Amino acid sequence: MSRMVAGSVRSSRFGVLFLLASIAAGALLVTASGPDSRAGRSRGPALPFAEDGAVLVDGEALFLPAAAHVGGSGDTDWRTDLEVYNIGTVMAGYDIALLERDQANTNPQVINFHLHSGQSVRYNDALMSLFGFTGAAALMITADSGELVVSSRTYNQTSGGTYGQYIGGAVGSRAIEHGREARIIQLSQSSSNATGYRTNVGFLNCTMSSIVVQADLYRSDGSLIGSRSYTLEAYAFTQRDRIFAQVTQDDVADGYVVVRTLTPGGKFFAYASVVDNRTGDPIYIPAITIDGGTGPTPTPTRRTPGSGSGSPTSRLRTSTRWSSGSPASRRPPRRRRRGSTRSPRRSGRSPPSR
Repeated sequence: MSRMVAGSVRSSRFGVLFLLASIAAGALLVTASGPDSRAGRSRGPALPFAEDGAVLVDGEALFLPAAAHVGGSGDTDWRTDLEVYNIGTVMAGYDIALLERDQANTNPQVINFHLHSGQSVRYNDALMSLFGFTGAAALMITADSGELVVSSRTYNQTSGGTYGQYIGGAVGSRAIEHGREARIIQLSQSSSNATGYRTNVGFLNCTMSSIVVQADLYRSDGSLIGSRSYTLEAYAFTQRDRIFAQVTQDDVADGYVVVRTLTPGGKFFAYASVVDNRTGDPIYIPAITIDGGTGPTPTPTRRTPGSGSGSPTSRLRTSTRWSSGSPASRRPPRRRRRGSTRSPRRSGRSPPSR
């Protein structure tokens, strides 16, 4: 059950901002719109995983920045279920590509699927059931035809059930571009592995060129703890576990990270997964893009308080070199899945989980 709440608030910088909040299942999304008094235009943060960002149409590429079939810290055991829904009126065709962790993915494994109008399909434990892959990866879904909605759940399997986090898809046009920066908030990290939380931060390069990304790590009072930079090869995915430990041995009760790419033409996605060290329960926090932000973020001054089927076709796509252009209009060369023996599935049946 969800409900919408509307209102307004006055800002010295933007004038009157009109607020729209959607409250559903304990989640609150607030959007604001209003004129920038200095430039006469509307401004606001870009939400890379906004509602319309998860709708994929013919010719576009959509990214799921994190997926797993792997063990983790504290005896966690991670899996990802992928969901695809055809919202269009015709049969949809789409490719799912595996972007493996910490390597260039210029020739990834790709499988082609089709899905009838009005049907959805769930790929349980997607990395293993689709690709026979163990490890961490990102996924890229490209629509050949039709309109699709894509989502996923990555979860820790325990003897008492699962603890999971929703990870929505984002189209390439919503990536963080060179000359802009993004923030990931609500982060925590304990120096102990037995109490508190740990923060893992992931990055996904959605271009065919190598890029450098920078992460500036802050405490909630705005004090800079330290900075790190990472090189990502073409379509590379990486996750930096316990990222605050790279710059401090102290606890970080509340912090945030500012991310940007230093490479002209670079585009990437970023996120944090904050995991409870005792239970293995995670939350997923996507980076929120901020207008401008070409230089280092200054340390702010502390303020006074109060201020269907989804069946693979009988073939895997042949490799073709991507042309230059935006991520939404180009695809990497693809390779057949190693040792593939998958045969076509009949319409109306989903691939089994493993």
